[in-house]
Amino acid sequence: MNVGTDGTIWLRLRSRGDHYAWLVLDPRGEPLDTVRVPRNQWILSASLDELWVSETDELDIPSVVRFRIER
Repeated sequence: MNVGTDGTIWLRLRSRGDHYAWLVLDPRGEPLDTVRVPRNQWILSASLDELWVSETDELDIPSVVRFRIER
């Protein structure tokens, strides 16, 4: 689980192959969307506008990556 900087709630649901499925809820608990995140990425910070993840490469070297979310 991850609580977004905007009050959204991100719940990891299941693993599908090389991705995790995350259910995004609004601050009242209403479903907004589902987001797929590769298994080598771990959510550090989230909102409806951007997603910050820690990512490891094939040598297990970590890096931080920011994604802008467009709806």
